[in-house]
Amino acid sequence: MSHPLPPADTPQEKLDNRLHTFLHTHRNTLCRYFQSCGMYSGHPRVLFHLRHTPGMTQRELAGALGVAAATLSVSIRRMEAAGLVERKSDSADLRVQRLYLTKEGEAIDDRCAKGRDFLIDALFADFSDEDMAQLDRLLTRMTENLTNAANALPPICEQEG
Repeated sequence: MSHPLPPADTPQEKLDNRLHTFLHTHRNTLCRYFQSCGMYSGHPRVLFHLRHTPGMTQRELAGALGVAAATLSVSIRRMEAAGLVERKSDSADLRVQRLYLTKEGEAIDDRCAKGRDFLIDALFADFSDEDMAQLDRLLTRMTENLTNAANALPPICEQEG
């Protein structure tokens, strides 16, 4: 489903709309691939982190993913039920539960990695090395511009209620 974008009156607005469309298409393509593997959209990131940092606590994993622990708990329960993740008690403190991928979780993580490879191959199919270097420079500048603009914003204040 396509969402209408505001009219573009300037070249900058046109490019902003193009970026929005690209990001939306990128996300939807990855989601469709992961759904074809039987995954929810956030699960591949969980698998990736647990594959590369096994034994994280749920709180540590939530911090690494930038989500609330409560939000992550739903995903962890689903992944446990699907046999992808297991909890084990910490040997030094039995109150602490650590998260690990099962063999099936590792197999699904491998399939997710193939999805990333698919996406990268599709994205850059007809790009020359020069094209990719130029795009890298432009995206770096845009990221720096946004970071500088965000840093110049006033602090977030809570509304009085």
